[in-house]
Amino acid sequence: MNTLECIKTRRSIRDYIDKKIEKSDLAEIVESGMYAPSAHNQQPREFYIITDKEKLNALSENLEFGKMLTTSGGVVLVCFDKNKYTDMDFIQSDLGACTQNMLLTAHEKGIWSVWIGVYPLNNRDHKINEILNIPQQTEIFSIISLGYQSPSLSLRDKKCVFPEKIHWIE
Repeated sequence: MNTLECIKTRRSIRDYIDKKIEKSDLAEIVESGMYAPSAHNQQPREFYIITDKEKLNALSENLEFGKMLTTSGGVVLVCFDKNKYTDMDFIQSDLGACTQNMLLTAHEKGIWSVWIGVYPLNNRDHKINEILNIPQQTEIFSIISLGYQSPSLSLRDKKCVFPEKIHWIE
């Protein structure tokens, strides 16, 4: 699948079959996030990969928008150490690009995903840090839930091209 096709066909999917994702696939997905651009080359990202079902169930119970985690084949937390990152002006750009790279890589592998936003909503990360025993200085930017699509799920076409949103300055 080429890049544009991957972008056009990726969807946020929350309905998975209960199947674990191979460790090598999870590693490749995370590696693709490391290739995202980074302002001033600070490389702020840190990752936590969760496949333990008890932890996924605990996260599901404690996250308002994380109910799909019970059947997720794996979860990636995209994080940064707030004591090490010196330029907060670009953290959302850096980690947003990182997250998008991982969503597209997962899709290219036939793994569906959904991006759960955490940062800068501070009320969402304290319980996650507690459940997973993540240091308090680690700020969670996003949660990527990954899984194989449930056969009962039908995908809708997605039309995102709106000519009135494109402005040419020539």
